[in-house]
Amino acid sequence: YASNYYNVYQKGALIGMCLDIILREESNGESGILSLMKELSEKYGVDKPFEDDMIIDEIVSMTYPSVGEFFQNHVIGETPIDYDLYFGKVGLGMIEAMIKANYLMNGGVMLLKADKEKENIYFTDAVEDNSFWKESGVLPGDVIKEVNGTVVSMDNANAVASGIHSWTPGQKVEVKLDRNGEEILISKELTQSYTHGRKLGRLENSTTGQIKLLEAWLKG
Repeated sequence: YASNYYNVYQKGALIGMCLDIILREESNGESGILSLMKELSEKYGVDKPFEDDMIIDEIVSMTYPSVGEFFQNHVIGETPIDYDLYFGKVGLGMIEAMIKANYLMNGGVMLLKADKEKENIYFTDAVEDNSFWKESGVLPGDVIKEVNGTVVSMDNANAVASGIHSWTPGQKVEVKLDRNGEEILISKELTQSYTHGRKLGRLENSTTGQIKLLEAWLKG
């Protein structure tokens, strides 16, 4: 599998997670990936290496046919892993929630945009879904004129944006805006900013079996 080393290294933890869930499910929560690793370490070591071409068959013989199916489909084969399937086994899934954002982006959505004709930097519509700026009264179209004493221009816009990206809760900031000719001053301590999004969380309709498996899985 030398040609796939990079691929496995990139998602090795996720492969291990799925195998852990499979083992927990098959053993009613009694054993998992650590149990398997312990068994393998007792059998193999510095003085007794395993054979690459045999190790998957050996692991399957030590565990369950479902482990073999996983390897066949997602490690030997080229079928992408359906993570929703494995998270679903333990009652988890992607849910709508408020997720952490920073003061420059909501996830990957930028809050600022440059108007080259007017030579200014302004807030986009996305600012309405950023809790800090919305609570501070910022509106789409507001132009940033000054940040912590630095006058914002097209020449230093990237440096100013980089500074905003590094802001952390608890820091005091002062921002001057231009709203249709009216100066708006924001002078306050930063609070954690949030935006609407999706995150991994517990599903409301989780069954007793899923909850039990989740607890066994998280306990390790």
